[in-house]
Amino acid sequence: MGSSTLRTKDILNQDNPELCEKLARSIGTGKVVEKTVRTQQGALFTSLMTGDTSTKLVEGYRLHPNAIKSLASCGQGYLYNDEGIRAVSYGMLPAGVQADFPLAENDQTTARGLRLYDRFIMADERASA
Repeated sequence: MGSSTLRTKDILNQDNPELCEKLARSIGTGKVVEKTVRTQQGALFTSLMTGDTSTKLVEGYRLHPNAIKSLASCGQGYLYNDEGIRAVSYGMLPAGVQADFPLAENDQTTARGLRLYDRFIMADERASA
């Protein structure tokens, strides 16, 4: 995922910190203005602004890993494409929405694979028959 060549990415909630970091790195960084404000301790554990501030230009994630982790488990995401990064809210489809045409089936007889269905499910059906 670090050297991803996808032009469009649909990023949904992730709870794996390493994956979030890889996603954020694959999207890249940009220049961000970081502002620092100096405070001093006031009475009763309060903080008072001194009026001293500084700003500097630093590199920051275009999409921070914490932003990915803080997405809702469903219904929220980020769309990243040539136009930039956009927050997306996914709506639910109405109940009963389904395709009104048959979906094409691929012939699986010559496909490579573990054949787990044939090995376990079909074998159990043959044994019980």
